[in-house]
Amino acid sequence: MRNLILAVLLVGLSTIALAAENPAQKPAEKTTKDLVVDTFSEFYENLYNISKKESTKEEEQLREKSRLRIPFIFEKDKGQYSGQHSLSLVYSYEYDKSKHAEDYSLLPLGLLKWGESDESPLYECSYFYSLPLLTMYGNIKLKDDKDFSIFGSLPLLTIYAGNKTGSIFGSLPLLTMCETTKEKDGSEKSEGCILTPLIYNYITEENKKEKTHYVKRNFINLLNKDVLSLESDTESSRGSFVGPLVNWQKSKQTSGFEFNPLFAWHSKENESHLTISPLMTRFVTTSKGTEMRFDATKLWPLFYKAENKQEYDFLWPLSSFKITENGTLDMELGGGLLYSQTAEKSSIGAGLVYSATSTKDSEETEIGPFGLIYSHTRYKGKIKDAKSHLEKTEEGSEKIEAVQKRLEKIKKESDEADSTLSYSEETSIGGGHLYSAKSSKEEGVETSSSLLGLLHSYEKKENYYYQSVTPLFAYEKKGKTKYFRFLHFIKIPLGTDK
Repeated sequence: MRNLILAVLLVGLSTIALAAENPAQKPAEKTTKDLVVDTFSEFYENLYNISKKESTKEEEQLREKSRLRIPFIFEKDKGQYSGQHSLSLVYSYEYDKSKHAEDYSLLPLGLLKWGESDESPLYECSYFYSLPLLTMYGNIKLKDDKDFSIFGSLPLLTIYAGNKTGSIFGSLPLLTMCETTKEKDGSEKSEGCILTPLIYNYITEENKKEKTHYVKRNFINLLNKDVLSLESDTESSRGSFVGPLVNWQKSKQTSGFEFNPLFAWHSKENESHLTISPLMTRFVTTSKGTEMRFDATKLWPLFYKAENKQEYDFLWPLSSFKITENGTLDMELGGGLLYSQTAEKSSIGAGLVYSATSTKDSEETEIGPFGLIYSHTRYKGKIKDAKSHLEKTEEGSEKIEAVQKRLEKIKKESDEADSTLSYSEETSIGGGHLYSAKSSKEEGVETSSSLLGLLHSYEKKENYYYQSVTPLFAYEKKGKTKYFRFLHFIKIPLGTDK
């Protein structure tokens, strides 16, 4: 391109020189301005003719480069079906009709970019992103009607991801988190919170197969007690305001309404119960008449027992007890802030001081917020079937005997022959910065470190042993060969074990 422009300028200068040498012919010749205009017109006409004829890749690249030299506003053809139109520093549009793709860019540095494409025979997609704003959105739609969408914004501290199997949304400024899962039969489950769980939290479930549904909504939680709670399922509905102060429930068999500590009314089948709380008297009406009974279960907030349930409150909301259907005791002291206990978990100080969790697969103990002071986790599992071990080795080999001996040893060490026969453990102090340790009985691996390895580190596994005291000194054993290490990279052999 530069050579072409120089050639044009030389032609122009030569023309001017010739005109100066022949003054008698000057009136008949064109002026310098006309020559320059004609020369550039011929130059662009030649470019136009080049673009019209079928060209090689080199000529096509030359044509593109030439057209890009037009300042501020330019366009570029990449072929019969693709091209680009731009307004410098403001806007850019690029398309490819063969791929059904379009891309837009607004303002410099890609302040805003968006586009769409269905080039692939399997999917089509659309997107939007802004690097300066650290915000992006994308949607991929598969040709089998499956799609996936994602949105993220660092300034807004907000994320969203979802497809036909579910979605998740979180926003830190809104203190909101929502999660939804969907099944193939149309069943759906949603749970989340808005403005933290202390303001509003909910759970909704709908089972299309069994034609059941469940909804629970809680508003304003104080001392682990909901000011307003609404709950319903396929067969019943219930609600409460300030705990037992005002509560109601209704189903096909029973119904009731309580305004404690004044009165409570309940009915089931052919019975009607009216309790006058200040008189500690209950009137039971049946087809045979009315019977008066002593009843001190509705003296809320001093003492309260839920109707037809083994749930008790003493000095509400300071303490509550519940006997579950499995016969276990759940309890809360100080609204769960002082002490809380369920079948699987117990905690002190709402878990910020101490918590212990036990499930079928693991046991976890934490001291301090999130276990920062001390944490210990034990993952339990069943021993692998000896048959599965033997199938991986050749019959009659020494490996079979080794596996059998190992299985017998683990069984002897286990208190429960059919359950916790294999496990792994993790322990940390000071969030793992002061001390951390891991061990796996199944894999035979043990590791530990103090002060992130600056004071002590230890590793043991099959045919390998390593222990260091500060980064200066270490003892290592590989197989039967022993080494002394200084500054880790200086390795001194210490012989071998017989």
